[in-house]
Formats: sequence, structure tokens, C-alpha cells
Amino acid sequence: MSTLDTTMLGVTRADRVVTPGSLIGIAVVTALIGSQLATVTAAFLYSLVVLFHIPDGIATVIGVIFAGLTLWGVAVIARLAYEAETDPANN
Repeated sequence: MSTLDTTMLGVTRADRVVTPGSLIGIAVVTALIGSQLATVTAAFLYSLVVLFHIPDGIATVIGVIFAGLTLWGVAVIARLAYEAETDPANN
């Protein structure tokens, strides 16, 4: 299922209800859960580096990998928030 294909969920794109309130809801949910995800990822990275005495260069590479995974997670959160906030059954 691609990010724009919502027919598998039973709601087509034309049936979605997009209002300023739903857009604000998408932004708020994405910011809240995304900030928590980033915080947990940073704490995990810090504890991993300190526990195993990982050198700075390797820690930077691991941090970039974790940042990419976190950004992917935020994108998934935003897509799910869009699907939930614009679903006609929720309005």
C-alpha cells in the first residue's frame, strides 16, 4: 500500500474531509508523537554510546542512521494521522 492509496482502508481519497481543524490536528499529533519518538531515540543512542564506550566517529554514524529511522517514523505517524483525521467516520 503506497502512502496515497487509501482504497484498501475502505475510504477513497475523494471521500476524505479536509478542514483547517483536521490539518491542525494532523500537525499537533505528528509533533507530539514525533517529539516523543525523537526523545526516546536520543536517550537510547546516548545510553548505547556510553554503555559500550563507542568512539565519536562511530557514534555519529549510528546517530545519523537513528535520525533517518526517526524521520521515517515521523513520516509514518503523519500519514496515519492524516488517515485518522480525515476519515469521514471520525467527523
